[in-house]
Parts: sequence; structure tokens; C-alpha cells
Amino acid sequence: MTFVAGLDDADFPGHGLQDPVLLDEEREKLSPGLPTTADSLRERLYSMASLLASLRGRVILSFPAYDILEDRVSFPSSLVLQVHRLLAGDGRRDYASLDAAIAASAEEAGHPDPAGFLTNVSKTALDGTEWWLSRLAGQDRPPDAQPAVRSRFPALAAGIKAEEARAGDTLSEYEGIVQIEGRLYDPLVNHRLEVSASRLESLVKCPFGYFLKYVLGIEAPEEIELDRSRWLDPMDRGSLIHEILSDFMAKVVAAGERPDPLRHGPLMEEVADRAIDVWKRKIPPPSPGIFEKERQDISAALHVFFRVESARAANVRPFAFEKAFAGVSVDVEGGGSFLLKGRIDRIDRMGEETFRILDYKTGSPKPYEDLKAFGKGRVIQHALYAVAVEKVLAAEGLAREPRVTESGYSFPTRRGEGREVLVREFDRRAFRALLRHILALISGGFFVTSLKDECTYCDFSPVCGGRPAETKRKIKANATIFEVLKRIGSYD
Repeated sequence: MTFVAGLDDADFPGHGLQDPVLLDEEREKLSPGLPTTADSLRERLYSMASLLASLRGRVILSFPAYDILEDRVSFPSSLVLQVHRLLAGDGRRDYASLDAAIAASAEEAGHPDPAGFLTNVSKTALDGTEWWLSRLAGQDRPPDAQPAVRSRFPALAAGIKAEEARAGDTLSEYEGIVQIEGRLYDPLVNHRLEVSASRLESLVKCPFGYFLKYVLGIEAPEEIELDRSRWLDPMDRGSLIHEILSDFMAKVVAAGERPDPLRHGPLMEEVADRAIDVWKRKIPPPSPGIFEKERQDISAALHVFFRVESARAANVRPFAFEKAFAGVSVDVEGGGSFLLKGRIDRIDRMGEETFRILDYKTGSPKPYEDLKAFGKGRVIQHALYAVAVEKVLAAEGLAREPRVTESGYSFPTRRGEGREVLVREFDRRAFRALLRHILALISGGFFVTSLKDECTYCDFSPVCGGRPAETKRKIKANATIFEVLKRIGSYD
């Protein structure tokens, strides 16, 4: 009898990822004798088929039904499916048929569940540890099991306590209601702490996520999986487009000209080719085809930018690009201030003392479509940058009494269709009051989860468990906390 274990689709014959040092295309150019990824997969299948053909007696094939590290279900290899087809004498059998056959066989043997260390049947445990786990986790566990676990395992006891607190009706420290040291974490108290606009926006979007990232210092694991279907991820692609637009506009403005597709087309291509070449050396594309497709997408975005710029009013004159600032004091209603830092993509001069600021976005304009002034506290970068620009220009002597009359966001890509979302002359006093309410979340230690289901795109959803519904359930029992959130949400 021969046992062949580990026949899941991830391990045999494998996913066929190319050798990162020497890609298939490069191998074929060097020598037809060098094996490619497809050759390696075929060789594995051939070797396994030869091995199985040489065996005598009975062969048992098995595969792991669950990946513990990835926390997901595993699936059998195509080899197991092919064996199932041969046994059934039917080459049309699929994975659904294989699953049904395995389930029927397991039921007939009296073991309907996959074998494992969390089995509900203690008789199938492989050793003493698994037997204890089956007893503690199964339906027939002793009534005193949990107290025994609490007394012997303090870490598990703390976890059980947290789950019980979360299941209650009152928000607790396990859901972000804590008291923090203002001298460390409160920008109104710690005047050495500089915050960014995105940081304050994240506080409103999900205070609990803010607490994890900026108070506890937790960071999501770096994504190391290579997506071979694209060259640049959205963040890198946005950075590249920002770089091209900034460099191009700086050259045009330095020449005292306005962007014109006919006159400046070659210059844009030159700037873009140079920047793309640098990024290509830094991040090699997975294939020439994918690179060319993304290069064409970037080129299309630049054409949209040209169309928008050529239609600008004559009184709009580009003034500065990629303007970085730090340590700018921003006042809040009722007294007090905090320090702001950031980088403004573009500043335009509208008049002698009036300006407009724009932040380039390469994503969708949908989150900004209904923006009136402050986006319920979730979109305030334009207002913060307006206040900062006025102070920076005055401090640098670039204007005597500068005033930002328009601030907003530009979407110079095919996805954004060249749209611009602008807020004109927002209420400064109302904005200072909004900032006071936002920072009250920090001073009050009100780091609850978001009330909107935005956990799909959150790095910390595995930590909080995606609990907006649970947070909403406890609103009545925590009126003080939610009154602050309600006030912030009233600032459209």
C-alpha cells in the first residue's frame, strides 16, 4: 500500500510562476534547450504519472482540505480529478463530481468530516493534544472546560473576556473606548506632533482604524504577492502620473506659456518617456504586452489632462507645483491649534491676491461627487490645504494677503474623464468648529468602528472583525460618544 499526500492544487503540479531571475521569454532567446515554466509543469505531471504506473498494490491519494496559514479552503490537484475520471471511466467528470464522490466515500466509511486536529469526533484524533482539542471544542465538552482554560491560559482568558465585552450592550476598551495620553497623541496638546490631511480624514472614516494605526502603531503586513496581470499597482501608477504632470507643467510655466496639445505634445511625450523609463528600471514589467497596455493607459490620461488644461479660463495661471509644507499652525474653534503637514499638487493664481489649489486624483471621482463643503468630515483635505496655502504664501512673501477662493480635486484620467470638483469660499468658522469636533474624538478616547460598512477596503478588518452593525446596536447605550459623531456628520 502506497500513500501519496499533499496533492492540493497549490502544490502539485503548482501554479506555474516563472523564474524571476530568468523569465521564459529570456530563456527561449538564450537557448531552446532551457526548460520553460510550461516544460517544468509537464515534467512534474509526467514524473508523477510514471511513478504511479510503476506501483503495485493499492495507492491512496490525499490532499489538505484547509490551508491554515492562508485561512482558506484548499482544493484537490488536477491529478486527483484525473484519477477519479479513470476510476469512473468517464472523462467528462468535473470537480463537483469529485467532491460528491469523496463525500459519499467518507460517509460510507463513517467519517463524514475531513480529518484534522479540530475534529468533533474524539475517536479520529491522531494524538493526545488533538483528543483534548476535540473534547474542549466539541459539543460534548465538559461543563467546567472554559474555567479550566481561563485559569491555565491567561492569553485565552483575555480573549474570552474581550469577546464577552463585545457581545454586551455598552462600548468598552475592547472596542476602542480608551483614555490616551494627550501629551503624546492629541495634536491640540502635543505641539510637536504634525498631522496630515489624510490622517484626520481617516479618523472620521473609522476612529478604530485610526487608533490601531496611529496610537497602537499597528501596520498591515506588506503585500508581497506579485500580480502578474499588471505592471504598477494603483498607488505607484498615481505617483508616476503625478510626477509626469508636475515636471511637464513646471517646464511650461517656466517658459511663460500655457499648455497646448499641438505645441507641447512632443514635450509631454519626452517627459513621460523619461519618467516611465525610470519606473520601468525600478519595477520591471511582467511582460511587454502588459507594459505596453499600461503605457497606453498613461498616455490616454495625459491626453485628458491636455484637454482640460487647454479649456482653462484666461485668468487661471499656474503658480506652483508639488508645494510641500510642514509645521503650519491651524486654529480650531474655541481656542487652540495643531500643526499640519502635506504636499499640494498644484496652486493656481486667480487674481493678484487670490488663488486656487488642486489635488490630482487618478482614481474614481465618485467619492467626491456630492461634496458641498466638508463631506461630513470625511473629505477635508481641500479646506486644510486652503488654510495652509494662505499661511505659507504669506510667510514666504509670495503674497501680502493671500486668499484661496477655490480648492478641490482634479481627475485627469480616462476613468475620471477630466472632471474637477471644487469648493468655493467655504465657511472658515464652521470649518474650525468641525476640526474641534474631529479632534474631540481623540481627546475623549472615542475610537469606535465606522458606522458605515467600509471594511471591504480596510487593512484592519481582520482585527476588528468588520463590526459596524455591532457598533450601531450600541448607539442608545453610548449617547455621549455618538453625539460627537453626529455633530461631525452634520457638516456637509
